[in-house]
Amino acid sequence: MQVIETEKRVLGDKHPDTLTSMANLASTYRKQGRWKEAEELCVQVMEMEKRVLGDEHPDTLTSMGNLSLIYRDQGRWKEAEKMQFVGCGSTGQRGKRQKVVVLRELQRAIIYTTR
Repeated sequence: MQVIETEKRVLGDKHPDTLTSMANLASTYRKQGRWKEAEELCVQVMEMEKRVLGDEHPDTLTSMGNLSLIYRDQGRWKEAEKMQFVGCGSTGQRGKRQKVVVLRELQRAIIYTTR
């Protein structure tokens, strides 16, 4: 948390490095089974990325995928599936967005196979 607080103060809460650090902390919480903290932080990052970067930016799509994993890990299958479909909205894009879409498809497959 100290790194994130410093980044917020020095870089701002909308800076990509700050958002990346927050996403990394959410991932750590998820791996520790700290679902509420992971979800709250992941939603915060995702909403900020939507405002700053847009709905179809690769970082925003990655955050949506990460949130779906938090839902999946808790057995919240419908929410995980819904988040995956929302995150796949840019299938016609090239480059990074296409790679993110492929990642979303793989995550969706994992959701279905772990039920």
